[in-house]
Amino acid sequence: MKDLVVAVNYVGSQSHFIAGAGGIRGFYAGQLDPKWLALGSNLSKPATAANIAAAQTATGLTLPVPYPGYTAAAAVNSNATIAHMLTWKPQYSGTTDTWGTNVANANYNAFQLSVSQRASHGLTLNINYTYSHNIDDAGTMRSGYAVPAAFNAAGKDFAINRMDRSLSINSQPQNLSIFGVYDTPFGKGKIGGDHFLVRALLGGWQNSEIFQYASGIPLALVGTCNATQNVGQGTCMPDANPNFSGSVRQNGGWGKGVTAATLGTKSYLTGAIPSTASGIGAGGGACASTTGPYCNSKDYMIGTLGRIAPYGLRGPGIYRLSASLRRTFDFAERAKFIFGVDCQNVTNTVTFGENASNNQIGVNVDSATLGTLNFATADARAFQFSGRFQF
Repeated sequence: MKDLVVAVNYVGSQSHFIAGAGGIRGFYAGQLDPKWLALGSNLSKPATAANIAAAQTATGLTLPVPYPGYTAAAAVNSNATIAHMLTWKPQYSGTTDTWGTNVANANYNAFQLSVSQRASHGLTLNINYTYSHNIDDAGTMRSGYAVPAAFNAAGKDFAINRMDRSLSINSQPQNLSIFGVYDTPFGKGKIGGDHFLVRALLGGWQNSEIFQYASGIPLALVGTCNATQNVGQGTCMPDANPNFSGSVRQNGGWGKGVTAATLGTKSYLTGAIPSTASGIGAGGGACASTTGPYCNSKDYMIGTLGRIAPYGLRGPGIYRLSASLRRTFDFAERAKFIFGVDCQNVTNTVTFGENASNNQIGVNVDSATLGTLNFATADARAFQFSGRFQF
């Protein structure tokens, strides 16, 4: 068709040395190498000669003393713990990797479809659709080191930065927009132009729409660590429960069954009520229960839950339809009256708890607010009527 253009494209990009989390280079950021988590409760003890010797005897590990006299200083310096002794530059209270955070990576792949119908038989139409996948390791970082299998519930060795490589926080796989204008084929010079009633009732009408749909933004769940869990690491993450076989979602679609008065009181994610039972958030027990999808990691272990969109969890999608209707009345060759009706949010759809940072949905698995909503769009269906003379 001469008036129709269809374009199909693939877009891909690789990005390196982009801004990442503060601990992405664990060594220079002053993190503790996860291999030392085997020291357990010894990590919090002062780095005196006696405590170091006892820790080595108990674990069979050889602990490097940074310089002569360090153990003597540790006896009077409460900050000089064994954990601190095993970090980079232990002679200082801490280090900041000011420029080293710019080493994160990302890749983007997308299929793009565009359909463009130029004005033909009264119809002008544009359809744009994107199916994409965006991955990075630029968000939160649980450890900037390689994570040995012995210190995570998955029992898997993770190379540096691989444990936190996941979907990007802004990854929306489906994105569709449609807009068009249609002039009815009736009236003067068109179908039924010779009939007064056809011209009077059906002629001169123009309809236009704008429709938008996008997938929900992926959720970034986190946990709350105690002093003996994610020792010397970055962001605390819970464990994914391998024994869980139920549904992570509950209570229907986002926002179902709530009103403006009850928004924020109903949870849409399983495990919202904190419990000491394993698999349901708090407690730090092993993931032995089948009743919950996540539980806090054991002491001196690193949580395994995916950084972004664990279990495929996403916030509400975006769905919006706006439309307008116009009717032109001809009074003379150059005099017209144009009547219009515009409608925003034709379907009166509410978007719940969605924004770029996901802070409108409870995401802490140890909180009673997990899966609750504290935001809803206030753009209810609205009509606007207008009329103007044109001459």
